[in-house]
Amino acid sequence: MVIKILPEQVPEYWDHIKFGALKVAGVAEKDYPSYCNGLLENLLNETHQAWLVVSEDRQIKAMGITRIMLDAGKIPYLLIDCAYGFTPATEADKDEVIETLLAFAKELKCSSVIAYTSSAIAVNAMRKMGMKEVHRLYQRII
Repeated sequence: MVIKILPEQVPEYWDHIKFGALKVAGVAEKDYPSYCNGLLENLLNETHQAWLVVSEDRQIKAMGITRIMLDAGKIPYLLIDCAYGFTPATEADKDEVIETLLAFAKELKCSSVIAYTSSAIAVNAMRKMGMKEVHRLYQRII
């Protein structure tokens, strides 16, 4: 089951959200406090959305963070900011995440869904969503 976390639920799930985000964010350790404070603020004011994949026995299997962005023409798109699996996802889990995020993007009149990753597993999931590689992103932490 995929659940969109409401702002008032963020404190209850903050430890899972923070752990997953820090695992994949590519943020220098010295910047963790600033990153976490900004993320928490954005989740609470709903500029970012937190998602959980939950098993039938209510165990958290995965988390993700999205946000609605605007391109230069002010056309909205959904950015999958990060995704982290605490346990291996089933094909059914992946299918439900894809369906849920695409429905969410359509509901908000987004023109596309965009994500970036360094994970081969995530690349396969993005291809399954029908996404195509458009750019490569490089970073040097200073």
